[in-house]
Amino acid sequence: MLDEGICVKQDVVEAAHHFARGATLGDRGAALEYATKIGLGEGTEQGYERAGEVCRSAGFDPHSRLSTYALGYACTVRGVAGRMLRERLPKGAFRTNTGALLVDFNPASDAMSILSTPQVAREEEAPTGRRTRRLLVDAPHEIQDAWESAVSVVPKPDRARLGNQPVELSLDVDTLLEDWHKAAPVASDSQLRTLNSGDLHVPQTP
Repeated sequence: MLDEGICVKQDVVEAAHHFARGATLGDRGAALEYATKIGLGEGTEQGYERAGEVCRSAGFDPHSRLSTYALGYACTVRGVAGRMLRERLPKGAFRTNTGALLVDFNPASDAMSILSTPQVAREEEAPTGRRTRRLLVDAPHEIQDAWESAVSVVPKPDRARLGNQPVELSLDVDTLLEDWHKAAPVASDSQLRTLNSGDLHVPQTP
């Protein structure tokens, strides 16, 4: 929520601290988000080598086909592309529980191919004069566009350290939090306070 400014003021630095803590506690999703933060240098020192270490600890490239540096670059592009898709895709673009969005990426050439996507949803009703309902999005086009945009905005890597091996990556395109973002107002600083360990109050039994 902090990372995307959902219901609270956006704070990517504080979000990075929470992702780091989640990674330390063994949460895979937090580790992957933290790897992206390291790759971007948001809330921590930028470094693809360290991003790769965190990403590998989260289960990516288990057979070490890529160097740690190359994996860090790939994971950073993956995280940014997923974020862009969550921001750009309309609500319910993909049907839930219909598979993962998987891509094959070669960090050295920046070549990406789509291996699988969740099932794309269709319009609720077909326009007059047409019997079939169109797909909500052109998934291959949207994914390719987001990926190319991500490659263009992440810190430029040292190409000599990327090797020439591809890696399979999954992208998080769950738009649930983004839906909240569109529907919920952002709280002002005066409405927010730090939640401490003593802030959980259990009603007393009469």
